[in-house]
Amino acid sequence: MDTKLIKIGEVTKILGIKPDTLLKKLKKSQQQLSQKQKGSNRSARAKLKVAKLHFRISNQHQAVLHELSDHLSSLCHLILLSESEFIELKNFQN
Repeated sequence: MDTKLIKIGEVTKILGIKPDTLLKKLKKSQQQLSQKQKGSNRSARAKLKVAKLHFRISNQHQAVLHELSDHLSSLCHLILLSESEFIELKNFQN
């Protein structure tokens, strides 16, 4: 996953996260899950492990977005976005 930048004005840049270690663990866990026999207990455990990793990655993304919105709201009383900036912020979420 690439690190993404958001430019606020001309000065401030806020870095996105790079959960490379979790993504590597997720890749390995998904590969291990695909080798398990469906319906087995080991398959169920591997599926749970993959789901937990997805949840952790999702939480990291949400934390960064929360920090960004908190930072912006503490700096400014009013925030205006043009259409192009809104699309960039929307793409940053995904």
